[in-house]
Amino acid sequence: IKDAIYRGREDFVYRIALGPMPFVTSIFPLGGRAGAKTTVALQGWNLPSGGLTLDAQGRGPGIFTTPLLKGGRFTNRVPFALDTLPERMEIEPNNDKRKAQQVELPLIVNGRIDRPGDWDVFRFKGRAGDEIVAEVQARRLGSPLDSLLKLSDADGKLLTANDDYEDEGAGLTTHHADSHLGFKLPKDGTYLIHLGDTQYKGGQAYAYRLRIGPRRPDFELRVSPSSVNTGAGTNVPITVHALRRDGFSGDITLRLKNKAPGFKLSGGWIPTGQDKVRLTLAVPRVAQRRPIKLWLEGLAVIKGREVRRTAVPAEDMMQAFFYRHLVPAKDWIVSVTGSGRRGPAL
Repeated sequence: IKDAIYRGREDFVYRIALGPMPFVTSIFPLGGRAGAKTTVALQGWNLPSGGLTLDAQGRGPGIFTTPLLKGGRFTNRVPFALDTLPERMEIEPNNDKRKAQQVELPLIVNGRIDRPGDWDVFRFKGRAGDEIVAEVQARRLGSPLDSLLKLSDADGKLLTANDDYEDEGAGLTTHHADSHLGFKLPKDGTYLIHLGDTQYKGGQAYAYRLRIGPRRPDFELRVSPSSVNTGAGTNVPITVHALRRDGFSGDITLRLKNKAPGFKLSGGWIPTGQDKVRLTLAVPRVAQRRPIKLWLEGLAVIKGREVRRTAVPAEDMMQAFFYRHLVPAKDWIVSVTGSGRRGPAL
């Protein structure tokens, strides 16, 4: 065991688990429909044969991680994506424009780049002026796929392409290898989406989820730091990050969702086009007996409909003195201790 860039300090601690434990290296498909059951195939070590059914009843769209229970034993935690769009499986052969798989938008395709040099091609009909988005979820779900997306017309003429797309909500993902492209169709007709691995690799583990359809403007929020320790009566600086999706650029109003007594948010607004804002959180003048759990909510109007999103607490962490990651935490916790000084907390 060594550090990848040959560092070492007393706080570089680790734990190793050894033994004949069940361990999942990959699953297929990588996700399913929110509120439904999905049967997945497992790859790994010390796993019973046969598939496993994941029950997503009561869960909304998003990525969650869960240990899998098989034969009375829990595995390591595995990411699994949920969405509300129709789901289809990729059908081979679909390696070029002549054999492209016909799909109807919007949908999510679950597939694999199952051998080195493989391409999966999907055909759809579009109208002039349609704004189409194609997005791959693979590396964010534990797949080794380094995707490359291309959009072409029916004759194979390239219209646009994308290799890597940075997703600030991807936590500790160090290689943003998933692709995302958007394009306004120039005319009525047939179009093709081509998906491959940019390193020309492939195999059973190289799974993906491919969303194709109209833009879905939306946003997510991250609030940092994820935990605050401060004295009573102080004002604490916090940062809220807006992760804007599919072209959404509008205002976002921020507020405390649970109305905890004595807490007040100042400057609760992210202006149009801005991705980050610095706020202050005023805490009670009296020390609290136990840490308080807070929820921060963002409200925006998208296509005439009010959309609400709860902020995910996160730590803004730096990797290798350059790259930054918003690493999610479970809860946003504030601990208010003895008497504090008035003014900003450090």
